[in-house]
Amino acid sequence: MYRGKQQEDTLAIVQSMVVISPALAPVIGALLLQFISWRGIFFTQAILGLTVVIGSVVYTETNRDRDNASGVIKSIGRLGVVLRNPGFSALLVTFSVMSIVSLAYISSSSYIFQNTFKLSSQMYSFFFSFNALGMLLAPLVYIKVSEKVDRIKVIYTCFGISILGGVLLLACGALSPWTFALTQFPATVASSGVRPPATYLILKQQDQDNGSASSLYSAAGTIFGSVGMVIVSLGQQHPVLILAQIDIWIGIFSIVALFLSLRFLKAKIKL
Repeated sequence: MYRGKQQEDTLAIVQSMVVISPALAPVIGALLLQFISWRGIFFTQAILGLTVVIGSVVYTETNRDRDNASGVIKSIGRLGVVLRNPGFSALLVTFSVMSIVSLAYISSSSYIFQNTFKLSSQMYSFFFSFNALGMLLAPLVYIKVSEKVDRIKVIYTCFGISILGGVLLLACGALSPWTFALTQFPATVASSGVRPPATYLILKQQDQDNGSASSLYSAAGTIFGSVGMVIVSLGQQHPVLILAQIDIWIGIFSIVALFLSLRFLKAKIKL
């Protein structure tokens, strides 16, 4: 529906919603448990799921060529076509790995705040909401920043902020819940802030297959994020230190991967 800067700004708003959903979930869950049992959480999920199903039936695609509508098999085949684009695949990996940072934090934060720092589930939700706020605001801040700063510079900056946050987390994140929340905040903001320009660039590589490109980016983010959840679970004795190293090494990997992609696949990547 949109092109150019308008598309990028719209994606920033959409991405802020996508990122804030898993960030708000623990906060909402903790609040619900004040009034309902754990079984009520599953009934709540059922209501949300039903709402999504109803929405998918009520709303229809407004930007589709109905004469060329493809079936499921053909749609799956298009995924392979998109993946054979080296520029797209390189950016897909480069940007998707940042999901490791965000989901590693989301999955481990409850254990760190409640088991390591001995906070109640209610207090945990308050601390968690601080980082969730960063996830929400980062894409919106990008809209303003992108008016004056090139998106590639913003992306590199986000990767650098993730590294800086990891170093701070490594230095003093384990001292208290306050230092943990504050030192993890930069990496949280970076992983969220990079999504709007990353999504824009990924979709730009496939003008005729935005649906396939978007699906692959979402799937890759979930897959890499799941890897992050597994990695951080392996360091149960020192989860803060593991999380710090994830922030640092993922930031370094992303910088190197983007640099190499732009250098050796420059002719195949649309900026």
